[in-house]
Amino acid sequence: MNRATRFEHRKDDSRSVGLDEFATNVAAAVLDEGSDLGLSRGLGNSWALSPLSVEVLSQELLTYEREVRGRATWTPTSWALVFAVDPVPDQDFEDPLLEPSYSPNNGPHALNASHQRNLAFIENENRLFEITLHLNSLTHHPEQRETLIDMATVGLQEMMRHKRREWDRQRRATTAINDGFVIVHTGLTTQPLYNLASLMLCAEEYLRDRIPNEPPLAVAMLTVLLMHLVFHLSRRATMVMLMGMRCMLSSQGASHDIIDQVPKDPRTVLNRFNLDPRCSSLLQCPVCYALYPYNGTMTPATGEIDRCSYKPTPSSPPCGVPLWEERRSGGKTFLAPRRKYVHQSLKEWVGRLLMRPGVEEMFREPCNRPATTVMEDIWDAPVLRNFRGDDGKSFFREGENEIRLAFSLNADGFNPFHMLEAKQTVSCTAIYMIILNFPEHLRFLFRNMYLAGVIPGPGKPSLDQINHALSLVVAELLEFWKGIYYTLTFASLYGRVAKGAMIPLVCDMLSARQLAGLSSATSTWFCTFCHLTIQEIENLDKSTWPARDLAAQIEKAKLWRDCESEADRDACFKAHGVRWSVLLDLPYWNPILFSVLDSMHADYLGLVHSHCRKVWRINISADGGEGTAIQPTKDIPRPNDAVLSRWLTIIRDSPGATDLRKSLLGSDGCPKDVLWHICVDNDLRSAGGRRQLADNIIHWVRQRIQKRCTYTNSEDIA
Repeated sequence: MNRATRFEHRKDDSRSVGLDEFATNVAAAVLDEGSDLGLSRGLGNSWALSPLSVEVLSQELLTYEREVRGRATWTPTSWALVFAVDPVPDQDFEDPLLEPSYSPNNGPHALNASHQRNLAFIENENRLFEITLHLNSLTHHPEQRETLIDMATVGLQEMMRHKRREWDRQRRATTAINDGFVIVHTGLTTQPLYNLASLMLCAEEYLRDRIPNEPPLAVAMLTVLLMHLVFHLSRRATMVMLMGMRCMLSSQGASHDIIDQVPKDPRTVLNRFNLDPRCSSLLQCPVCYALYPYNGTMTPATGEIDRCSYKPTPSSPPCGVPLWEERRSGGKTFLAPRRKYVHQSLKEWVGRLLMRPGVEEMFREPCNRPATTVMEDIWDAPVLRNFRGDDGKSFFREGENEIRLAFSLNADGFNPFHMLEAKQTVSCTAIYMIILNFPEHLRFLFRNMYLAGVIPGPGKPSLDQINHALSLVVAELLEFWKGIYYTLTFASLYGRVAKGAMIPLVCDMLSARQLAGLSSATSTWFCTFCHLTIQEIENLDKSTWPARDLAAQIEKAKLWRDCESEADRDACFKAHGVRWSVLLDLPYWNPILFSVLDSMHADYLGLVHSHCRKVWRINISADGGEGTAIQPTKDIPRPNDAVLSRWLTIIRDSPGATDLRKSLLGSDGCPKDVLWHICVDNDLRSAGGRRQLADNIIHWVRQRIQKRCTYTNSEDIA
């Protein structure tokens, strides 16, 4: 952290305490009559009082008037107060001002007098009480004296209202803890929290006004943000611009205090405005993609792992790949991580969303969407309408103080070098989600999409290796299923409970099967919905498709997960076509119903692409056609009739499927070109290799046992 950043952090810390700033404001109130003191007004402050006439007031009352004006309109710089005893759910706040024997900071709702955050609040309450007692003891100017007493009383009432709000807010947090919800402090740092008082600190982080009061500083910082983030000016160029601003202010005679506050690095401005997402960095194995804790330093800390120890199965040897490598910089050699994976917190990201005006109202709208038989949006789909929570009731229902979120998970690879040609050699894998509660026109905007992380290239995780990064997302989704309590949102001063579920997995064909733990689209069990085999892919009778069973599929996935060796896993996967996915840790997730092929890959890059290239033959390597039939991309020379006749005779005379398979696929088996033309002549599937073609013929022969077979374009073998 550079010196400018530390300076800004020290300023923020001093502002958060509030006591010194408060004392300065009160002193200004006494010395400067009629100024607004730069103080924020309390909530509900609707009273107005004309300045008292100096001519009719004694000097003592005039001094009290100035001080009471400042103290009665003062608002704490932080929402959070620390009570001497943590609020409990069944204890309502009792206004101490209603007690005849009222004394400041006393009773069951007293504040911790030694806590730094309470000092300004307690000092203001004590002083207003002292002024009220003293004014009651005076006898001269009774009308003006009563007016000042009313002003001080209003100030005390406003402080008690703030105290009540904070008590009720912490009561809700206590209730959320007792109900098992995960507490997320909207805008809190990731420092450990030890008690309820620390739970509520800095809950208003996202609502703070971070623009400097001095116009030159405000202009400089906002200009830096625009140039660096919107116009993508580099960090080094932005540093030059900041230095130019400092020189300009110096030439115009600005004070050294102002000039010194202009940052030298744009990262200082980013930290001040809290624009960076809350992320955590982990060490990642470059071979097996396993993740390990990382302390953020450029050299391994004491006890930090230096080699990958991941074992896919109990009998597998450890990966053993070094996680650190030597690098040279400035003539020095040091160890640095070979690869890092950065994960963004989903809880914190949603908390930032809930600080936007109008977002909570948008998130509630789908729960009130009327039922319809015409599907215009994903919320009209039966899967979402019939989705149940762990209580057996409809999950997406309107709650008294809850928001119900539906997430959609996506994963895809991309070339970071933006090379558009095929067979790219570098690939990074992005894992991201969207919130389906957003209206359709806002749902896919970049600012509304959650990027969990990007797995660095040049390679990409294969098969179950994606589970390492995916497990971080699943862990937070499990918390959302149970419930997240946000201590503060834009629309709720007392916080909000948010529950959520990840339902559709929307990817291309390869990624969808990888994340769901299913075999590829060219394997025996090619379909994610049924157990139809690849040999029956032309079967369009839906009533004959054998449906997949969710419980059986999860059991097979667990069987694969619990295998003792990698050979056992290969055999298990070959037998069932299912492997374990961490998404199955979600108690509600159904890979059969929730795996969706996205429209971009299915339509634009799939069906439309194939129709243009194969049917219309819009291809520079092929002659054009009328599009009346699909033509093969390459012609396979046709064998002579004698060869075709000999193999047709072998097919007819084979006593059974086993013998026929040996004849077709043996060492002296049927050539592929012969198999292909036999399939084409008899309207059989002609895709695949020798084994697939032979299986097509064997299946065809079984259907025609004891029947006379006619072979188009070949001899009729009787």
